[in-house]
Order: sequence, then C-alpha cells, then structure tokens
Amino acid sequence: MNFSKVILLTGAGFSANFGGFLAREMWSWIFSNHKLKNAGNIKLKLRDEFDFEKIYSDVFDERSNFPTHEIEIFKEVVNETYFSMDNVIQAFWDSMPIHPSDLERFLDRFMGLGDGGIGVCFTLNQDMVMEKRFGWRPLCPQSMNYAGNWGDRTNPDLNSTTLKVLPTSQQFNNFIYQQFNITSCYIKLHGSLRWVNPGGDDSKVIGINKIQTITKIPLLNWYFELFGQAISAGDVKLVVIGYGFRDQHINNLLAKACEENGLKLFIISPEDPESFQANLLFRGQGPIRDPDITGSKIWKSIYGYFPYRLSKIFPREQRTQNPELNEIYNAVFN
Repeated sequence: MNFSKVILLTGAGFSANFGGFLAREMWSWIFSNHKLKNAGNIKLKLRDEFDFEKIYSDVFDERSNFPTHEIEIFKEVVNETYFSMDNVIQAFWDSMPIHPSDLERFLDRFMGLGDGGIGVCFTLNQDMVMEKRFGWRPLCPQSMNYAGNWGDRTNPDLNSTTLKVLPTSQQFNNFIYQQFNITSCYIKLHGSLRWVNPGGDDSKVIGINKIQTITKIPLLNWYFELFGQAISAGDVKLVVIGYGFRDQHINNLLAKACEENGLKLFIISPEDPESFQANLLFRGQGPIRDPDITGSKIWKSIYGYFPYRLSKIFPREQRTQNPELNEIYNAVFN
C-alpha cells in the first residue's frame, strides 16, 4: 500500500483524554475486582507488582504457575475492566473539556490529506472511541466491525459484549485481495475490545510479549507489516498522541525507520519533555537505569514536541485564536 506522508499513531494517553485508563488505573480496576477473591495467588501477585501487563504475561505465558480456575477468573476480570473503560469513556464524553468537532476535523486531516497516498491512523488502543463517536471502521472484514452509533441507544451492539471473530487464514487472504481501492484506513495494531480468534479465545494484544501474539494472528501480523511499510516509505512525518514508547516491538520499527528512512516524529503529550526524554533514553526504574539505544535513535528524530493535553489544543469553549493548534499545523502540515 502507498500511504500518505503524514500519518497518525495513538496510544493509551489519547483515550485518557476521554476517561480511558492508563496502566496504573488498569491495575487498580483489576486489583479491586471482587472476583479476584477466588484467585488468591494472582491477587497476591498484583499486590506486589504494579505493572499489570507484566502480570498478564506472567499469568498467561507461565500457566503452570497458577491454578486453571484462577487463570480463567483473571481473564474474565481483565475483560470486564476493558468493558468498564469503554463505559466510562462513553459516560464521560458529554462532559469532557474538549470540543469534539474541532478534534474530529483535526483527526480527519490524517484520513484525507490528498497527497496521493492512503490516509491512515494507526492505534495501539483496544477501546472503541473512534468507532462509536466518529463512525470510523477498522480495516478488517465487515463482520468484525461495530454496528452502531453513539446516540443509538436501541442498537443491541452499542453496549453488549457481542464478540467479533477474527478471520481464518483463508478468510484473511480473501479479505486482503479486496483491499485495492481504499483511500483511508484505521488500523488497530493490538486488536480490539470484542475481537476473538476463531477458537473463541481473546485476541487483544496485552503483556510484555506482544510480538509473539501478533505473529500468530494473520490480521494483526498484516497490520504490523503495514505499519512498518508506512513509516519506512521515506520523508514521512509521524504524529504521535498518547504513546508512552514502552512497547519494544513498536520502538524497534520506529528506530529503524528513523535511522534508515528519515522518519520524523512529532509528539503531542502533556508530559514534561525532559521527563519524556529521560524515560525514552533509559530503561528501568530507580537510580540505576540502563541506556536504551533504541530510544536514543528515536529521540534524535523528534522534530516537534507539543506539551499539551487535548483540552488545551481543542478547548470546549472556543477561542478566536488557537496558538497551540496553529503551532502543530505549522510544524506538521507545512
């Protein structure tokens, strides 16, 4: 595929603007779920470890360390937490301090830039903000798509836990052969809230071993390849909103594209840029931290850093002047 030269990548920090959970909030919701009283070993592990993605990997990659019934309870609790987040986002939307129309116009710029390539937004999020609020549909077989809209309270697909089954290898091959005339796409690199594999198992990409999960799922593996193609095309600008640069498989692709293909990064994040740099250049916690060569390559290719929340860029109370948004437009689109 021939993608646009200006593309978008969103992470958990993007959805946090609308009430979505960051890592510590995910830990809190999971740890506090009353069902974990029947999964004492996992509850104890959560008490000692605050990185819920590491715990997720420990539980599901080392199943022999936990009783089967505890693993099933933990799976149920994690899924409930994601559905709770979806409900929180929906409940928060009408009172959020962001002007939705202004935000939508900004996001739409990435879907229709008119530079001869396919407009694209990649996301690492599994929530359904873009589907429910803006009507975006992920690049996937039609049967997997959410069928509803934000205001249609009578639609059974709006709040239900209806599952969407990923295509088999043959179905996937038939699907990609049909993708020859698209002009824009929304790609969920780590899967989506309701997606399951044909066997019924959860397909959300969670944990510290994400690349192993991705390579086992044809659709998600294709997404990962498309992301690599898009950022490596040369003379590409990648706008990043809300990604904390903690996924090594994503960072490896970014670093390679920065070093070999001149990828330019533009970061929108409320984090202080000095703190952002320190977390990118060094791994680990505490006073002893190891240099991160991958992070160093990424840092050298950051051409713009905008330390704003989306509420600062797209305030609900509209202004006659919007210097923050103008700053971003001038850096990215000119």
